[in-house]
Amino acid sequence: MFGHKSQKILNLLILLIFLSSWGCAGTTRRRFTVGVVDIQKVLQESKWGQARKEELIKLHASIEMRLHDACSDLSQLERQAEENESKKAVFLAKRSACTRLQKRLQKSLQEVQNSMYVRIRAVVKRAARRAARHRGLAVVLDTSGVLYSTESVDITDEVIRQVDSAHSGDATTQSGTL
Repeated sequence: MFGHKSQKILNLLILLIFLSSWGCAGTTRRRFTVGVVDIQKVLQESKWGQARKEELIKLHASIEMRLHDACSDLSQLERQAEENESKKAVFLAKRSACTRLQKRLQKSLQEVQNSMYVRIRAVVKRAARRAARHRGLAVVLDTSGVLYSTESVDITDEVIRQVDSAHSGDATTQSGTL
């Protein structure tokens, strides 16, 4: 998706578009309010977010274990290859296979992380939309793209409550809607 810097620029552009349309409204005065959500805080403090982090930790540990199991004898093969030239081909083939496996596992982990990030943003977006409607906010931005905001527009705690409420049955399982 977007990098951190790109997300900030996108947030600022959205804000500028809304502000410019607000200024072009003519004599009709509207109340324009902007809310912010700290997605990292949602992940750290919500039960649902903690369960997602735990899933990633378990997946990472599983990948590490798989790599260890497949390549644990690599050091021993290297020592044997140093002592016996005929074992060098076996060592080189095993090292190459372990390198390929490591790259495949890293790619797989990255794909899972990207997929989870998209799902997390969707859940937070739905909760932020509900909170914004409840508070009458026109725009909600991620705090990573906001230089300053008052506490009165920070809806992070409300989003945490909504995320946990909407996903209370799947906080510890992967089967729920992320």
